[in-house]
Amino acid sequence: MKHLLLLLLLSPLSYSLDLSVPEEEVDWSEFKARPGEDWEHQDKKLFQINIPENPATPLQRKIFWVLAAADVWTTHRGLKEPGTYEVNPLLGKHPSLEKLIITKVVLGTIMLNNYESWEVNAINIIHVYVVHNNYSIIYD
Repeated sequence: MKHLLLLLLLSPLSYSLDLSVPEEEVDWSEFKARPGEDWEHQDKKLFQINIPENPATPLQRKIFWVLAAADVWTTHRGLKEPGTYEVNPLLGKHPSLEKLIITKVVLGTIMLNNYESWEVNAINIIHVYVVHNNYSIIYD
């Protein structure tokens, strides 16, 4: 049996097999983007679902991230006070610093890349209130 298998492997039949993959012409016209789809938009950012008509300015983005950092710090510091807890239901009552940072970075990136300029202004105003509230919990 061993000899038969060896003979089969070395036979001229195995040399005549063409195992190459043939080149095929592909009609790419069926893969074109449908109306409303934009597959190769150069300005798309991370977690961007749509492209806002009036996106956030660089200054609005800087203010957002400064307030976001202040929110994370004051929330983390405020949770050390007895009887305090996180109000955001996504985070739970006593989230870790890592969970606060990751949530703020992911949700902040989504908001900044998808919201209009006026919506980012509203979020920044809400951030000011949240940071002020956290600060008052820490130092009152």
